[in-house]
Amino acid sequence: MKILLSWLLDYLDCAPSDINIEKIVHLFNTRTAEIESFQQVNFDHASFFPVKVVSIQEKITVFCPELNQTVTISKRNDAQINKFYLATLANESFSWTTNAELGSEKDGLFPAIHIDEKLPAQKWKSSIPVTDYILEVDNKSINHRPDLWGHYGIAREVAAFLNIGLKPFATFKEPVKILEFEHSNKQEPNHNIKVNLQADKDCSRFAITNCNNIKNTDSDLLMAIRLARVDSKPINALVDITNYVMFDTGHPMHAFDATFFTNDEINVRMAQNKETLELLDGQKIELAQTDIVISNSSKCLSLAGIMGGKNSAVHDQTKNIVLEAAGFNPLTIRKTAQRLKIRTEASIRFEKHIDPMQNILAIQRFIFLAKKLNIITEQTTQSIISVGKTVTPATCTLKHSFVEKKLGINIDSVFIKNTLEKLNFQVSYDSVTHVYTVTIPTNRMTKDIKIQEDLVEEIIRSYGFENLPATLPSRQTEPFDISTTETIKKIKNHAAFGMNMHELRDYLLYDAAFIARLPIDLKDAICVRNPMSLNWTTLATSLVPHLLKAVENNAPQQNHLRFFELNSIWHKKNNEFIETKSLAGIIFDKKNVDFYQAKLELQSLFELLNLNVVWTKPKHTIPEWYNHSKVAELQVCNNVIGFAGMISDSWIDKITKGSAFIFELDAAKIYSLESKNILKFEPWSKFQNVWYDISIFIPKNKAIDSIKSAILQTDSTIQSVEIVDFFEKEEWPNLRAVTLRYLMNNPEKTLNKQEIDQIVAKVIETVTQNDAQIR
Repeated sequence: MKILLSWLLDYLDCAPSDINIEKIVHLFNTRTAEIESFQQVNFDHASFFPVKVVSIQEKITVFCPELNQTVTISKRNDAQINKFYLATLANESFSWTTNAELGSEKDGLFPAIHIDEKLPAQKWKSSIPVTDYILEVDNKSINHRPDLWGHYGIAREVAAFLNIGLKPFATFKEPVKILEFEHSNKQEPNHNIKVNLQADKDCSRFAITNCNNIKNTDSDLLMAIRLARVDSKPINALVDITNYVMFDTGHPMHAFDATFFTNDEINVRMAQNKETLELLDGQKIELAQTDIVISNSSKCLSLAGIMGGKNSAVHDQTKNIVLEAAGFNPLTIRKTAQRLKIRTEASIRFEKHIDPMQNILAIQRFIFLAKKLNIITEQTTQSIISVGKTVTPATCTLKHSFVEKKLGINIDSVFIKNTLEKLNFQVSYDSVTHVYTVTIPTNRMTKDIKIQEDLVEEIIRSYGFENLPATLPSRQTEPFDISTTETIKKIKNHAAFGMNMHELRDYLLYDAAFIARLPIDLKDAICVRNPMSLNWTTLATSLVPHLLKAVENNAPQQNHLRFFELNSIWHKKNNEFIETKSLAGIIFDKKNVDFYQAKLELQSLFELLNLNVVWTKPKHTIPEWYNHSKVAELQVCNNVIGFAGMISDSWIDKITKGSAFIFELDAAKIYSLESKNILKFEPWSKFQNVWYDISIFIPKNKAIDSIKSAILQTDSTIQSVEIVDFFEKEEWPNLRAVTLRYLMNNPEKTLNKQEIDQIVAKVIETVTQNDAQIR
């Protein structure tokens, strides 16, 4: 968005010489929004001259009153006899002045201008500054500030941070009588136009007025130059004023030729499906029922909030006009603009939630400017009819202590009050309670200021972020336990790199289409009250179905698959919803998975975590997917942490052909147990170790770990017990042979043969008492 410095100066109570453009840019960037760039534009009074068209042939003959000279210029299509145009004198020849020569980025010829040919040159030229500046404000940085989409809003910001006066806008608008109606179809009996606000959900406020017997003139020179410099094409006085008001106040408006409202009726309604309209730029569009339009009793005349219709546009012969300004639903305008691929300066502003209460102000500003240019008079203007709800300013209380706490500084209450008042807030301060009561203007309510933190932001903007102490606030912290985080890192790293597994991170919900194929018991499952889809309604009670689904998806391409997942699961217990952390994994092969090899790999994870896990025959309910003859219950210090074993054939056959080892563990228990097993350095014994092997027969239903534990407790000199070998034979139907190796060491002396023999005898006695036979 472009802003013109001379335009801002209309509202600033200071001399142009008091303004430093670099300072404005710097402060605006640090206090308000981003000015991407600024450029200086110059108006060379010796190069531009108004010329009057005398005749039009192959070339156009014009007369220049200032030089008292008649010259010819190349033809232009819009030239009319006796009208004035601006011409450029260069190298002793004249050419038509273009918008680009006056500072616009858009090319095109400057329009016909209204000027008194008897007016001395120095008088009209003195109204146009020799030097001006165009500031380019980044649109993205003011999306939340609808009040900054006009010159007066920008001037308010500049006045606030430069600490200079801002002229009240009341002196720039016409105090026309206003007739307010809350609902449609009500009007002043003496007013000659009726408003039907049918689309009240998409149009919160709609204001109109009639201006009759107007003097339709060409563009005002100063106004046209300003519009050209903000890249708006000047056309004629009526159209220019509507655009000028939009760039001035930030609120779009429109002027209709009043002959299209001969039945004294104007309708604000939703478009009919496939209704057509020819726009001002000549486009013929087909409307949808989601578009809002302005119409008379018979046909659509304007695409509301975006662009007017060509048929109802004002033209050179227009004598009576209807002025309209409204507050439209931003979402409706944006959807229509996107669908039709038509974005205008008006639609851009309506999309920003502009203040609907400014619609009357826009019309009053138009009338003020039109009177100044002698286009309308007191007798030609009727009162303003406004239909819709009145938006009242909101209030917000703000504690002084809250401001200082948020900013981390001591700040004067007078500064706070003055700052907010400069920004158009009304403020009262209670010196006893130290509380501010702030009235938020309607132009800051729609998208910007709602809570006290927003007001603090306004204060610190004016105070200056650069004036805050460059020290971080101090915060006393206490040590906290990160053992769980470290355990998770260990588990994931080992599973990924030590066990060659791929990590899954599935939805926390079951895929209903997949889970329906499995004989899974969901009686303790929790259903979501408002699911995102009918296929995702049940919270996961186990991570194993996620692993099986991953196997099904990848088995057609791979013969060997390994996955693990660390995630939350849920279940109901005594009408309570319980969330726990689970660690699950699967080792799949299309041919065969060796249970003992898989067990060895899982055991390596336990050893990394320093957990003494005992693999025992299950005593608790086994999950339904396990092969009950090849599954173990995993215990640590008599705490069950989960199950591990082979998946049953009936389950894997529902997924794919193959074999799989799966495990699912209570991750929360692992975290707590691992954190207690803190490794401590113990120096090696300086006395010799003694290893001794013992070969035994044990029943197949006897856990080897129970024998190992018994041997460890036999004597204090026994430091560790390991399995060296085990095997089974058909002639031993209920037995298996196991060889165990135990290490003996006395940290205080070297063991002699007699002491060793005594320990060996104790071990033999221990294993025989635990249903073992010495081989």
